[in-house]
Amino acid sequence: MTLKVFGSESSYFSLHDENDLLIGWIRDRTLGFRCFDSITEARAAARIAYDVMIAACERLGASSVASPVGDAPLRIVNDGASKWFTHDGMPIARLLAPRPDAVGDAAKFGIELIVPRGVGPVASIGVAQAIDVALARPQPTLPAREPEQLASA
Repeated sequence: MTLKVFGSESSYFSLHDENDLLIGWIRDRTLGFRCFDSITEARAAARIAYDVMIAACERLGASSVASPVGDAPLRIVNDGASKWFTHDGMPIARLLAPRPDAVGDAAKFGIELIVPRGVGPVASIGVAQAIDVALARPQPTLPAREPEQLASA
């Protein structure tokens, strides 16, 4: 999958998939993707996106980079204005619900990450590309079990 990035005069970039559908954005210190069919998909994507972002920002030399979350459970917390996926009280990604009156990309769930200080919008393009590649990777599946293995399990 190829992520296409289009810029504007301000510090705003739109992210499009290979079919030119808008799937995300980079705006100042936020990086988001709105292309998930469920909260479960958005939660899994938030975990992957956050860890990829942390690793990429460390390579870029960003200061005060947090630790990855790995397989740790993520809770949904409402701060009064937004819902966030959190780990140990630390916000990982903002959860964006589908807009009920919308079609296309706005009818999907989304996540929005806050990029660490020191990583500007242009450098965030590389972070977005790394996240896009990680999200497109097929997830590992357990090997199928033979019927006789199921009977003895």
